[in-house]
This record gives sequence, structure tokens and C-alpha cells, in this order.
Amino acid sequence: MKEKLLKLRRRIPIPIVEAKKLLIEFDGDVEKIIKKFKREKINEIAQKTFFEINVIQQKYEENKYDFVKTLSFFENQNRLKNFDISKLKGFTEKSIEIIEKMEFIENEYDLASIFLFDELNEYKLILERNFELNELSKTIQIAQNKWKKIKCENMCMNVFKSTKEYKNFEKQFHLDAIKLDEKLHLFSQKMC
Repeated sequence: MKEKLLKLRRRIPIPIVEAKKLLIEFDGDVEKIIKKFKREKINEIAQKTFFEINVIQQKYEENKYDFVKTLSFFENQNRLKNFDISKLKGFTEKSIEIIEKMEFIENEYDLASIFLFDELNEYKLILERNFELNELSKTIQIAQNKWKKIKCENMCMNVFKSTKEYKNFEKQFHLDAIKLDEKLHLFSQKMC
């Protein structure tokens, strides 16, 4: 039973108590438990958010079966669908989408990954116009220029991260992170 419990918990993020209960209920059949667990979580998200099962299933798998992360993604999608963009001065649907993408990249990946983001120039404009973070935008531009040069020379991201330009950006980003978080918090409160 202990081996099956470990196997089950390695494959899906299931609490121990629930895993033990399901192992007894399904006579140790790990595959049946996994199917049941995933199906229940997907159905729960569908009931709370009214999205289609196949869409939820794809996102749930993408999020490595993280229920909270997947639920919050779809709740956010609903909030955006029902929000009147005209209430936010200076913001468009596109700028909100870009902000959300950048937040996701910053939270889920290495900070340097933002330089791979297609809409980085638009993000810099948003930082300047909507959040008044001109210095951060400027350091992004300088680091972005360096990244383009390194990329053209077929060097890797690690080389880029060791440059003075990237280090200056990283320093400025951390200096402005609190300001940006506060402004994003206020921004998200307006959206609710």
C-alpha cells in the first residue's frame, strides 16, 4: 500500500488522506484513481467557471494538474470577459493581455525570459504610460539591445545574463518590483 501511495502522489498532487481513502475504495488500482481524481477536479472547475471540459482538461494538464492554478486561470478569464475595459483610463484589452502575459512569464520562468517575449516593446510602453516606470522601461531597452546583439552572434542566454546590461536591468527590475506590484494590485482591484 505504501508503494502505491507514493506512486500515486508522484503522478498527481493528491492529499495523503484522500489518496489512502481512494486506494482502499479502488482496491489499489492507481490508474483508476488518477482518472477519477482528474475527472472530479476538471468537473469542479467546470462547475465553478462554466468553461468546456476539453478546454479545462488541456489547461489542467498544462499546469501539471495544479487545481488552484488552473481554477484561478479560468476565474481570471471570466473576470476579464465580464469587465468593462472603458472603466480603466489608458488601458486596452491588448494592454491588459500583455500585462498578464508578462506577469506569468515573470512568475513562472527565469526573469531573462521576458527578452524572448514578442510583445516586449509594447510592454515597455505600458510601463511608461500606465505605470510611470520610465527607468525600468529604459533599462529593458538597453538590455534588449544587448540581447539582440548576442542573439545575432548565436550566443546563449547564459552569456546574456552575465552582461552588464542584463545585470543593470535585473537590479532596476528588483528596485521597481515593489512599485510595479503595488500598481498592478491597484489595477487588478479596479478590474474586480
